[in-house]
Amino acid sequence: MLRGTVTEFDEAKGLGTVTADDGSPFLFHVIEIADGPARSTSASRSASSRSPSSADCKPATSPSSDVVSAEGDARERRIVDVLMALQDGEVTTYGDVAAVAGYPRQARLVGRILQTTEHEVPWWRVVNASGRLVPGHEVEQAALLREEDVITRDGRVVSAPHGRFGA
Repeated sequence: MLRGTVTEFDEAKGLGTVTADDGSPFLFHVIEIADGPARSTSASRSASSRSPSSADCKPATSPSSDVVSAEGDARERRIVDVLMALQDGEVTTYGDVAAVAGYPRQARLVGRILQTTEHEVPWWRVVNASGRLVPGHEVEQAALLREEDVITRDGRVVSAPHGRFGA
């Protein structure tokens, strides 16, 4: 889990920067802010304290293919939003993208969406947790990363201007 201090936040865009405890900067993208009861935190914030009404509680039913498709579309949209928020020279991992999108421990979901999405996303900025480039696309990915001042060696990211592999 990333721990640090929010150093910048643009509420209109939902984008911000966190400076981790070790000094590394990370970009984050707020996808959705849940409306619900206030939680006790060290910082005081006002929040709605409404209780769920019966209208909020729907009976469990088997999801239709439309609902399943809509859920898949929402997951893809959230992951694509995170990918599009990556800046030039920022290299991150499948797991980090999944966590920021709200799907922790679902790195493979990010990989599947990168393979199947119709959106043009900066796929070359995503590597596995050890920095390994996409198998079969190492030459192309390394060339695209090199244009953004990212250093790769032996099929892995060594250093990047921003993100997890930041210098």
